[in-house]
Amino acid sequence: MKAYINRDCLWMNVPIRLSELLGESRDRIIGQSVSDYFVEEDREKINHQWLELITHSTNSFSLFTKMIGADKETIDVQLVCFYPGEFEKNGVDIVAYIQDLTEQNRHVRTIENQVKEHTRFIELLSDGYLLVDSEGRIKEVNNAYCRMTGYSRKEVLGMTIFDINPDLTPDDQQQLIDSLKKNQSQSIEVIHRSRQGSNLELQGTLVALERDDGIYIAGIVKNITEHNAIMRELTKQSVFNSKLLESTNDGYILADAKGNILDVNPAYSQMVGYTREELQKMTIRELESNFNDEEIFEIIKEAMETGNVKFKTSHLNSSGNDVILESSLTLIDGVEDEPLVVGFVRDITANMLLMNKIKESEERWEGLVKDNPNAVVLTKGEEIIFVNDAVLKLYGTDKESEIVGHFLLEFIHPDDREKVKSRLRNFNAGGTEPPADLRFMRKNGEVRYLEVHSTQARFHGLTAIQSVLHDVTDRVLYKRSIEKSLKQKEVLLEEVHHRVKNNLAVVSGLMELKVMYTQNEELAKELTDSYQRIHTMARIHETMYQNESLEDLQFHELVEQLVDSVLTAFEAEQVHVSYDLEPVILTVNDAIPCALILNEVVSNSVRHGFKEYETAELSLKIEEHNGQVDLQIMDNGSGIPDHIIENRNDTLGFTLMDMLTEQLSGKLTIKGAEDAGGTVVRLQFPNESA
Repeated sequence: MKAYINRDCLWMNVPIRLSELLGESRDRIIGQSVSDYFVEEDREKINHQWLELITHSTNSFSLFTKMIGADKETIDVQLVCFYPGEFEKNGVDIVAYIQDLTEQNRHVRTIENQVKEHTRFIELLSDGYLLVDSEGRIKEVNNAYCRMTGYSRKEVLGMTIFDINPDLTPDDQQQLIDSLKKNQSQSIEVIHRSRQGSNLELQGTLVALERDDGIYIAGIVKNITEHNAIMRELTKQSVFNSKLLESTNDGYILADAKGNILDVNPAYSQMVGYTREELQKMTIRELESNFNDEEIFEIIKEAMETGNVKFKTSHLNSSGNDVILESSLTLIDGVEDEPLVVGFVRDITANMLLMNKIKESEERWEGLVKDNPNAVVLTKGEEIIFVNDAVLKLYGTDKESEIVGHFLLEFIHPDDREKVKSRLRNFNAGGTEPPADLRFMRKNGEVRYLEVHSTQARFHGLTAIQSVLHDVTDRVLYKRSIEKSLKQKEVLLEEVHHRVKNNLAVVSGLMELKVMYTQNEELAKELTDSYQRIHTMARIHETMYQNESLEDLQFHELVEQLVDSVLTAFEAEQVHVSYDLEPVILTVNDAIPCALILNEVVSNSVRHGFKEYETAELSLKIEEHNGQVDLQIMDNGSGIPDHIIENRNDTLGFTLMDMLTEQLSGKLTIKGAEDAGGTVVRLQFPNESA
């Protein structure tokens, strides 16, 4: 279509085809601005191109754009404009050729959409798709096929069909192509090898496609590996079910809608005492002894609505006796839409007789427990389901309704409820619990102390927890009074230890003052020994006063304090002391004599054994084996002369140590000589607290 445009970019002449394309008359178009007929986003570009034409900056231009028709619909066009000099005198500045591209673009878009739709369809397929050329090269696959085989698209497109199906040969491929040319499509089942090396059983349809570059085979395939495995298993299962029906202990009955028995298994024959052949000539109604025709109809109706119905019934056996059955009824489709009735039954006659005996036993148990003087409670979960008269009396009521049906925790002291919950959880999990002490809230608010013994029991067919309650309030209160009295005595004994320690400290202090003021060295020495002994006993009582136990004390912790006290008293802090002390617990009866012996030995070492304190060494070791305490004290002093050891009863210190050792029922060993390089004292005695 050829049109003319003047310098002002107004239409000068337009062809009829263009006016028809735009939907306006030629008269209406001529004189209008050309750019108004193009889409707004291209107007600036078109005006710029026209300006270059008018100013001779360019001779022509071409543009793919859209024009706007009278109905505001856009029209795809190609606009070609140029500046012809021979028309300048006639006022024509631009010649425009306009080609309608609507149909062409629509066709292109249709093809593109078809390609996209084909690709989209292929990708949306849940089944696998692959395209193979005549040489066996794989040209196209979809994501479903990649997921199916475990290969990526890139890996598959670099393979041939022979790589994935090793059993296929090029000759097979050519025969398949020839066959597809004749039959157009073909259903197949093939084996493809997955990326992991496993065989995939595929079922699909193949077609031959002729293209410009040759013949291709397109296939839609479905992975039926799992399906085939299931079918094989179902086949086995069908055989198994048939054998199972013949061997199961549950009875099996197959009947038509009229109740005619079609088949039974050996178990049902044995239940009722008829042979299979005899039963196949009978009806369900002849055997049923529990339901009438109307009730049987209602059971079948319920089975039709729900698919399955379970109930208890009775069938007459060949001897005319009732066989109690637990039944399950199902309807299945038969021939020509006639439903068939499938029934499975279990003989529960013996169980019902046993249940009746259990019920009678429970009734006897309930009668016995009702009058039991001990309070008995049965709970299911946290709910009380039974109490005897003793529980009513304990609570302070004569009405069962005030307890039965209520939650157990309502009657338990708030501080004990978590303990009860824990016991219930353990019982419900199948565990056991030892007896427990709990507080029970009576109706009047009084708190009673109970000793509770619980165990699992059966009650009216339910698994329950049976608890026997013993009121131990008087025992608890008496125990508390004893504990209170004992606490008072402990406080009193602590006070005694405290006062003894204080009194010994006073006596020790007086002696120490006497030493300071006496001019008699011999008296001062004896007083120092005495107040040091008293100080040692005071230290024991002080430790007992501070100790949690008034009977036993950690003696190994006391040793260092006693040694430091002796060294301080004799101003011998320079003496080097080493300790090897294992934990030893002594009673006060053993601790005092042992401490006094320790005091005597260390005092003798400091006063008589060391010439110079700077080089003096003292070593103490205490240990216990099999209830025997072993205390060893060693020094590097001058040693004790043999004649003193032989005549040690002549000295007060040795005499005192022997007396204290005898009090401990122990053994005291002293080794030392002037040339022995020190003294070793070893005290061994049985531990009363062991």
